[in-house]
Amino acid sequence: MLMSLTGGVIAEPGPAYLAAEAPVTPELRGDRSATATVGAIPEDLLNQYDPFAVLPRKWLPSLREKYIPKTGHSFVDGIQFEVKPRFYYFHRDVESEGIQETAAFGGELGVESGWFRDWFRVGLTLYTSQKIYGPSDRDGLNLLAPGQHGYTALGEAYADFRHGENLLRAGRSRVDLPYINANDFRMTPHTFEMVGFRIASIENLRIGAGHVARIKTQTSTDFESMSSVAGSDQGDRGVSIVSLRYEFSDETFVAASEQYGWDMFNSFYVEAETLIEWSDDLKLELGVQFTDQRSVGDEWLGDFKTQSAGVKVALQYCNFAAALSYQRTANGSGVLKPWGGSPAYNSSIIQDFDRAGEESFRLGLTYDFAPHGLDGVSVDTSWIIGDTPDSGSQASPDQQEFDFTIDYKPSVELFDGVWFRARYAKNWIDEGNDIEDIRFILNYSYQF
Repeated sequence: MLMSLTGGVIAEPGPAYLAAEAPVTPELRGDRSATATVGAIPEDLLNQYDPFAVLPRKWLPSLREKYIPKTGHSFVDGIQFEVKPRFYYFHRDVESEGIQETAAFGGELGVESGWFRDWFRVGLTLYTSQKIYGPSDRDGLNLLAPGQHGYTALGEAYADFRHGENLLRAGRSRVDLPYINANDFRMTPHTFEMVGFRIASIENLRIGAGHVARIKTQTSTDFESMSSVAGSDQGDRGVSIVSLRYEFSDETFVAASEQYGWDMFNSFYVEAETLIEWSDDLKLELGVQFTDQRSVGDEWLGDFKTQSAGVKVALQYCNFAAALSYQRTANGSGVLKPWGGSPAYNSSIIQDFDRAGEESFRLGLTYDFAPHGLDGVSVDTSWIIGDTPDSGSQASPDQQEFDFTIDYKPSVELFDGVWFRARYAKNWIDEGNDIEDIRFILNYSYQF
């Protein structure tokens, strides 16, 4: 209900939180849009970035078959394990403020049962991040807990109930919706205490609904109410969700998500995309998105309203893709996103370009080096220019950002599941403090 198709590929431009989940490629596909899932449940537990262990992938399954005998009960025999280590080095230089720097190792260990009589299963996921390097005076990058301390948390513990293609989930889980999502941009993701269901038995249409009560943020070990994480100290409130996605074909869809934060604010998001395939080598993708956000109920976070809209066009030719997108946010307020990453097309490595009155343009280029004998190597680069009001209550400095990513997923069996990523980003703020990032990330995921 909240997550599906996370194993897909993504071509830029695209929301930064989605680009963090899989290597970039020039392939244009809509299955990793912000609305690829509906409701409040992932399609699968074992659906992140692919398997780590410096062992051939075939060894562990053989050990499992040898030491874990079959019982004849699908609930036990269908158990799946996933180990997903991650190494992350992050160096940030903020002009006039100094350097932030952390290196951490951690990741997650997940287990999910088989289906009991084809209608019930359970799952658990443990998350951890431990310090390799992190001076206390260079804190602030959210790879570790405040003070550069390691942490471990039970981030997921849920039960699934299904009937045919329809599914209900209750417990602690990842969520993948616009503005409420895992935002797996650091060492570990956001997870949520929630209940939700997905109806997928209607042809071409998926409908979901649910309620999210609490959130465990990236470096926390505790679940807090959605309202307190949003910045209110007046009580505990959650967010109710209704969403749908209609696929006219494999190439065209329209989707919407309604997220009502009780006594806080309501977020309505809608997007539509279509892919035009002139040939296997030449494709054109067109997309539009719109967000309306406004305070509701007792307005614990204040009285506000805003809108943000974006359009994108992307062209793929063989192993190269170019994309252009435009984003505009209304003058009333910047977009609030306390519970996850932004779905905005111009959301980038450092900034989201959705401040009050901001309009931004983004040019993205993606290239796959496979035709040159470098299988698994791809690069992506983006340039974003943001312009904001020069006067008035919403005046803020203009900004620009340059992002560069190189991904490598070895194609040899010994390193099946390894994904190495290097990223560079620089954000320039007029008459402000420029920010420069360098990141090295090693992912691995192993299912058995």
